[in-house]
Amino acid sequence: MGKLEIVGGLKKEVHVLLKADKLAEYRLSLTQVADELGKSGDNVAAGQLKDKQREFSLRAVGEYSTLESIRNRLVSFAGGEVSVGVGDLGEVVHSQQKELTRAYHNGRETIIINVFRQSGANIVQVTDILKQRIATINAALQDKKEKITLRLVGDGSKEIRDNVWDVQETIIIGIVLTVIVVFLFLGSGRSTLITGLALPNSLLGAIVLMYLFGFSINILTLLSLSLAVGLLVDDAIVVRENIFRKQEEGMPSARPHSKVHAR
Repeated sequence: MGKLEIVGGLKKEVHVLLKADKLAEYRLSLTQVADELGKSGDNVAAGQLKDKQREFSLRAVGEYSTLESIRNRLVSFAGGEVSVGVGDLGEVVHSQQKELTRAYHNGRETIIINVFRQSGANIVQVTDILKQRIATINAALQDKKEKITLRLVGDGSKEIRDNVWDVQETIIIGIVLTVIVVFLFLGSGRSTLITGLALPNSLLGAIVLMYLFGFSINILTLLSLSLAVGLLVDDAIVVRENIFRKQEEGMPSARPHSKVHAR
C-alpha cells in the first residue's frame, strides 16, 4: 500500500496556549517557541530498505509521544545561557483540528479511508490483502466490544476481475465451440478428441512458460492466450482435416518401412 487518505472525521491535535505575559517576561516570541518545538518534533527520513518483493521506508522518529514531553521541551532565552520549559510559558492541551471534510455512506456520517497502491503493485493482490486486514481489525474491535466496523465500500479491482473472467469465459466458450464444430464437420469422435486435447495441452504449456518467465495472469496475457487458441484451433483443424481426408482415400496411418538392399 502506497498511501492512505482519510476523508471525514475529526482529527486530534495538540494546542500550545502561550501566555503573552510569560513570553514578555522571558523575552521570547511565538516564532522562537514554534521553531524550537518544530526542530525536535519532526520525523526524519533515514533511507530505504528493499527485498525481492517489498520496499520499506526508514525514518528516525522524533515526534512527541506525550503532553508532558512537550511541556518539558526547553526554549532558550535571547542570550542563550538560560532555558525555560514550554509548560512554564503556557498550557499544553489535547484538542481537535478544524473540520475540513465530512463523509457520508448510506445517509450516515462516517469516515472514509482511501487506500492507494504503490506504483507497480498488483491492485488485485493489494485488494485481497486489504480484505484480510479488514477482517482482522473487525475481529479485534469485536473482542474489545467497540461499536466501530470497517467495510469495503469501493473496490478498484472489481472491473479488473470482471475483465479477466470475461476473457477466461471467452477462451472456454471458444474451446467448446471448436470441439462441437470439429465433430459436426468430420463426424469422427477420434479426430474430435485429438483436436480437443491439443487445446488444453497447449494452454498448459503456455502457462508453465509464463510462470518460469515471471508473467502474471492479467488481461493482456489472457488476451494473448485467447489469440493463441484461435491460431492453434485453425492449424489443428486444417492438419487434422487433411489427415482425415487422406485416411478416407485409403492411405494407411503409418507407411511400412522400406527395405534397402546393398549390393
